[in-house]
Amino acid sequence: MNNLSRSFLATFMLVFVSLAFWLLPMAVMADDGQQGYTLPVFSCSDLDGKTGWYGEYFNYASTSPQMQLPGENWNDNLGDPLSASSTWQGNWYNSQYFKFARIDANLNFGANFFPFDAYLDEIINGHEYHFGAHWKAKVTAPQPGDYSFSITSDDDSWIYADGQLIVSNAGIHPAQTKTGTITFTSTSTPKVIDIYFAERHTVQSQMNFSFDSAEMQIIPFAPQCEIPSQPLKISATKIICDAESDLPNWGLGGPDITISTAEEFLASHPSCHLAPDWNFQWGYLSTSDPGGSFIGEAGKTRKITIKFGCVKSLKKDIFLLPIQKTNLTTL
Repeated sequence: MNNLSRSFLATFMLVFVSLAFWLLPMAVMADDGQQGYTLPVFSCSDLDGKTGWYGEYFNYASTSPQMQLPGENWNDNLGDPLSASSTWQGNWYNSQYFKFARIDANLNFGANFFPFDAYLDEIINGHEYHFGAHWKAKVTAPQPGDYSFSITSDDDSWIYADGQLIVSNAGIHPAQTKTGTITFTSTSTPKVIDIYFAERHTVQSQMNFSFDSAEMQIIPFAPQCEIPSQPLKISATKIICDAESDLPNWGLGGPDITISTAEEFLASHPSCHLAPDWNFQWGYLSTSDPGGSFIGEAGKTRKITIKFGCVKSLKKDIFLLPIQKTNLTTL
């Protein structure tokens, strides 16, 4: 054998990943003075394979300044929660009032909408009034065009498409219906639809929203679960050794590779040197043929992307839940 045929390929994969961590809502213990309860806990995995709406639910005290207003103040002008052009004077959707999040298959709750009744926090006239909700979804139309919808709410409601206010049904009022259309210009790019709701009185609570078309694809959208693809930098180095004794695990006495960089290996193995002008191929361990797009060149950095799952908080410990295994190998 000549020296070249005895040479080996040592590839060092240095992977750098930058992740943005966040905390998802934890279980919340509440006490009304008589009874404690545990609110639902939302996890990013709850979104898997689901259609419908991601909803965040908020609860208020009846003594809050903007609840249970006198009749002459029912048409209060507080702005709207999302528009940049409108000064929102409410604080109903702030974290201090947040109680739980869940996936709602649809928003047709009817005329008896009391999601907090089970928690017995502040029952008035047999129900837990004074609450709010914010639903969010990515909606795709079957064909480009204008799609009609209707919303009936008691009390306030607002609808936004990609951050633009489409319908305002604001104020304390009996069940009131409004209709409108949303223009979809693409079948591949969804619109982000936000719907806000508030129940601020103690007579009935109603919420219904739907598109006229049953063909709309509605996917729950929780922004904190949207992790963009993360770039990973792979640096691969090929080392050629002229002496067989420098080859890792050669015979019974060859060295193991216990160092972390090519430079460290070269410093302790004088017969070895770097090989210029070569290509390498990489892929997931589970991939038999990664294809020609997974080719790197010596001395050049190539970016790849791997998508991770959610980060959640559990008793202040943070856990990373990968969607797919990210082990890499050279082929």
